[in-house]
Amino acid sequence: MYCIRRLAGKSIVALNGELDLDYRTALREVFDDVHDPEVVVDLTAVEYIDSTIVSELLLLCRAKERCSFVLARRSQAARVVELLDLGSMLEIEYTGDSEAEDAVAWIPLRTG
Repeated sequence: MYCIRRLAGKSIVALNGELDLDYRTALREVFDDVHDPEVVVDLTAVEYIDSTIVSELLLLCRAKERCSFVLARRSQAARVVELLDLGSMLEIEYTGDSEAEDAVAWIPLRTG
């Protein structure tokens, strides 16, 4: 359900499938394997994510120097982020004007 890659001094954690309460412990174990100060959490292949996992991701990311999220613009994960009104905690920036270009949205976690 996940893959960790290292690229230019940061870890890219790609999650996929359905992420619900049952995945919470596994998610903590995934982040235990990440030792870089900068983390990118790729949620583009996530089919379902509940608010428990969104909350857990935010808590785990707070322990990192920098954490950002990659979301498919029209994904269920993006809808959860919008529904929970996380704009107060996250800086949300969507890229691209065409359907092909806007397949990915970067959402870096604000620090401070």
